[in-house]
Amino acid sequence: MIMRKLFRFDSLGKFEPVTPANRLWRFFIANVGLIIFAFSIYLTMKAELGLAPWNSLHQALSRITGLSYGTVTNGVALLVIVIDLLMRESLGWGTIADAFMVGWAVDFFLWLDPIPTPHSMVVRIIFMVISLLPAGYGQYLYMATALSCGPRDTLFVGLCKRIPKLSAGMTQIMIFVIVTALSFLLKGPIGIGTLVTAVGIGLALDMVCRIMDFDPATAEHESFIGTHKALAEYFRKGRSGK
Repeated sequence: MIMRKLFRFDSLGKFEPVTPANRLWRFFIANVGLIIFAFSIYLTMKAELGLAPWNSLHQALSRITGLSYGTVTNGVALLVIVIDLLMRESLGWGTIADAFMVGWAVDFFLWLDPIPTPHSMVVRIIFMVISLLPAGYGQYLYMATALSCGPRDTLFVGLCKRIPKLSAGMTQIMIFVIVTALSFLLKGPIGIGTLVTAVGIGLALDMVCRIMDFDPATAEHESFIGTHKALAEYFRKGRSGK
């Protein structure tokens, strides 16, 4: 397919050549994917139809604890990282990129604010639906670099491996439904946008993965230790002239 040739990032198992340029290129592509995903968040914020599941949960916890939204977000991320480590999932440079780039990119889009705020409910719903495609593609792109995912997507990948009978999209939906339920119990800000993203992002990711012939469960992500060992060996061979 033309779309697959134009937008696919072929990465699985292709960590050769082991060079700094190879890892920098992967890191760059991962950040491009995160920026695309951040744009989808910007679109949902412009739609003003409710926060996404994780954001809704963070807001609920912030209200209950009295802590700032950012502090709660970081705390939840640390908790998810603990779960990731218990599942023995790899954490790497993609995890760092996710932790910082999405927030910075969303702030940039809000500062730039290239799209006027819609007042028509129909247009707001269109914004919400359109946001699903960059969300799915952005997630695919940075997961395909296999430099490890952010805390929440590492959890997603780990569950994909452990529940192989569920598709990637259905696994994503399952996570979002659980998070949305927790947010609802904690009286978080839930709207039609929350429900749309809870189901729609998973379906969009499923569609993109099928088009790009990519299975998140088969991605062997490179951890911090793996990257360090690979580059250390590269420089060692360079010094020895081999």
